[in-house]
Amino acid sequence: MTMCAGPLEPIQKFNVSDAVADRIIELIVGNHLRPGDKLPSERELAEQLGVGRTSVREGLKRLNTMGLVTVRQGEGVFVNRLCVSDLVKPFPYPGLLSLESKELIDIMHVRKVLELDTAYLAARNATDKELERLEAFLAQMKDLIKDPREFVRVDLSFHVTIAEASGNLILPRLVELVRDLYMRHNESVAALPGINERSYAHHVEIYQAIKARDPEAARKAMLAHLEDSETSIMEDYERRRVSKAGRSRSKADGEVDEAGRAGKVG
Repeated sequence: MTMCAGPLEPIQKFNVSDAVADRIIELIVGNHLRPGDKLPSERELAEQLGVGRTSVREGLKRLNTMGLVTVRQGEGVFVNRLCVSDLVKPFPYPGLLSLESKELIDIMHVRKVLELDTAYLAARNATDKELERLEAFLAQMKDLIKDPREFVRVDLSFHVTIAEASGNLILPRLVELVRDLYMRHNESVAALPGINERSYAHHVEIYQAIKARDPEAARKAMLAHLEDSETSIMEDYERRRVSKAGRSRSKADGEVDEAGRAGKVG
């Protein structure tokens, strides 16, 4: 019997509900279905596609999860309008991310690229309502200085609101996405003594510059904050790296000692 050069992968069973979803996606991409259009009923789709209603129902559920359609009870299923911001979504489980030193540095650089201009634009475009929201977040941050996790949460809301105040629809999603990438490190740093007091002071300066409609001062205040934050995060990263390496050496030394004692006994 002739054998293949590489391992054979098991053949996946055909998933009818996925095929239903893929067919509707093709219709949307080909402009046969446009934003706001109502899809045929489950029964009609099942008849037209030659599949069971259960497969249609599961296929529509997949499209709904993807955000491509909206299911309105009693009305039907409608095609959604997608915009660029829908494609930029934060990672849902940021706590699972483990970043290396170079990755952290790169993320910090991206923050500067994004948020310096974000602050600049916010000083020019912020509405009175957005300024009120920033002021409210500042008051919360002041009350949460001793609560690192909640402080970081409100801190993120403050920065996203600045991005919204910029007038650019994409910036809020990008700021949120980048911040989520190193949320675990942010919470660790926020637990260090004196960090949140300094961070709060930086945020006050950023807010005051935006409220004063001074774009250059807002950019400068944001840069001072990001540089201070970068220094603290990298110092904390290095401290934990050294601590972890020390624990690993201690564990290895203990295993060697245990093996040595076992050898003598034997």
